[in-house]
Amino acid sequence: MSAGGLSRQRGARALQAIAIGMLVWSARSLVDYGALAARLAGRPLLARGTIASDEWADPLARAGRARLQAAYAEARRGGTLVGKSSRVASGWAWIVGAEPSFPPDARIYLDVPSDLLYFYGTTIWYPRSVEVGSKSVPIANGDVLRSAAVHVGSAHWGDLRMDGFTHVVAADASGLELIDLRVAAAGSRP
Repeated sequence: MSAGGLSRQRGARALQAIAIGMLVWSARSLVDYGALAARLAGRPLLARGTIASDEWADPLARAGRARLQAAYAEARRGGTLVGKSSRVASGWAWIVGAEPSFPPDARIYLDVPSDLLYFYGTTIWYPRSVEVGSKSVPIANGDVLRSAAVHVGSAHWGDLRMDGFTHVVAADASGLELIDLRVAAAGSRP
């Protein structure tokens, strides 16, 4: 056999070894993706979105995030993931669950400077308007959102109503709350 033929043969074997190594290395991920696909199959949008946005349940959400992968592996070994849902999944579920409360022309004031709520809200609640301050500012990322956000508080909900807002997303110690300004008196909750 010539030197060139031997070199090609070694190259082909090295490529085969690399391919086999990659398949073995990715087997765990393939199992995770298969399990995720089985969990998503046949479920309604809310359930699929909650599962798919949950970093603890979705291997795609952890992809490329070494610290999250390490935390997941440790929590999985410790058995602390049973019945747990991530902040992202909880936000998704809240946004989708609140959607039927809005009329098509709703104007929503987000009194919580949360990029998760803003970006999910502007997507799921579209074409309704979601705003975080009195000035129109293009929100490109969480930093811009937090700098543009103006907390108004319940004492000023009447002002928001006079400015044309129909709803407020607020938060207190018990969690997120949706206030319908069309039926709530200024400063009260329905």
